[in-house]
Order: sequence, then structure tokens, then C-alpha cells
Amino acid sequence: MKRHRFTLIAFFVGAFGVGLFSQRATFGTLRLGTGSTFCEIRTGTGSPETAVVGKVCDVYLRTNGGASTTLYVKETGTGNTGWATTAPPQALGTTSTPQFARLGLGIAADASAVAKFAGQYYSPMVADGNSGTSKTIDWNGGNEHYLTLTGNVTLTFSNPVDGGRYVLLLNTGAGSFTVTWPATVAWSGGVPPAITATAAKVDLCTFQYVTVTNKYYSACNPGY
Repeated sequence: MKRHRFTLIAFFVGAFGVGLFSQRATFGTLRLGTGSTFCEIRTGTGSPETAVVGKVCDVYLRTNGGASTTLYVKETGTGNTGWATTAPPQALGTTSTPQFARLGLGIAADASAVAKFAGQYYSPMVADGNSGTSKTIDWNGGNEHYLTLTGNVTLTFSNPVDGGRYVLLLNTGAGSFTVTWPATVAWSGGVPPAITATAAKVDLCTFQYVTVTNKYYSACNPGY
């Protein structure tokens, strides 16, 4: 058997207290445990699956492995199958894109729902400032936007996602302004609502986007 070199670190207890020693040694297979209760660490080339006999808790280090194919753990059985690679944890950086089967925030994850929340959750309000005569509402900025009308404005919506739900709060400003909506915005009965003519009021408009129809299904509650 090919022999490999390890640094062995162990604790010992003596008359003068607890100590630590480190010794560089060479092993073919490193056994951890006593009697019949032990696990083994071994090395080799190629995958151990169908090639290396082991038992649950054994570890195999693949010397010619790569990302997610270097460390194997024996998870099932006593033969030469049941080896599983141990992938590194998903990155959680500010630009990473991890994926989770189920998630609980402030509470344990639900058995079937993909996400469960305890406490408040929200999308921060995006302040879009004054409208002028043309304005783009970019949903990538957030799902809830606040816009003050300062003229008769033509709106453009950008970056919706399928099933996305969006809110636009329109402050009527000095009053008596009109809004020209994007052609993708659909209203019940096909008629856009009139914007409140009274100054300093807020109209609450909601939208749900559907990719297959390329439409925002929309409603406005005026005059708050």
C-alpha cells in the first residue's frame, strides 16, 4: 500500500497536567478510535465509489481531485459504494447566488413552504423624486416606489420579473396632472383610472406582472 505522510497531533495527561505533542509520521491508512469503534482516513487517486471498501464514517482524500471532488465521506453501507463528496458551503458574499430548499427567517423552516417568516418583512421604499414629463420606474431598485407629479408625465416601467408584485405611490403635487401609462399596463375594463386632481393627495397603484402576456395587471386606489 502506498504510504502517506501526516502531522499527528495528540493530547496527553500526566502527573504534571495536560500536554500537547506534534509528530510528523507516515501512514498508509490512519485509524481514529479504539477496538471495533473507529473510522479510517485514507488517500488515493480517482473516486472511491465502487473502488474502495469502507464503512460509515470513513474518509477518503483524493489526491488528484478538484473542487467538490477531493474529500469523500462514507455515508452508507459497508462495501465499495455509498461514498459522497463533501462540497464546500455555498458562498454568502454580497454578490453570491446561493440556493436553499427551504428557509425560515425568525422561525424554523416550514416542512413544505420554501420560505417562512416571523415578524415584519418589507421592501424599502424607493424615492423617485419629481416626475417631470417622463420618468422610468426601474423595479430592480425595489418593489415599492414613491413619485411626486410635477407635470403631465409619460411613465416607463423596466425590469419586471414574472409574478412580480409592485406598488407605485403617486403624490399629486400641485394637482391636475395626468399620467400616460406604459402599453403593457392593463386595467380592469380597459380604462385607465383618472389621477386625483386635488393637490397633495396620494394615489396608490398596484401591479402584478405576467411574462406570458407581457402585461401588468393593475389597480389604483385614489385620493389618500
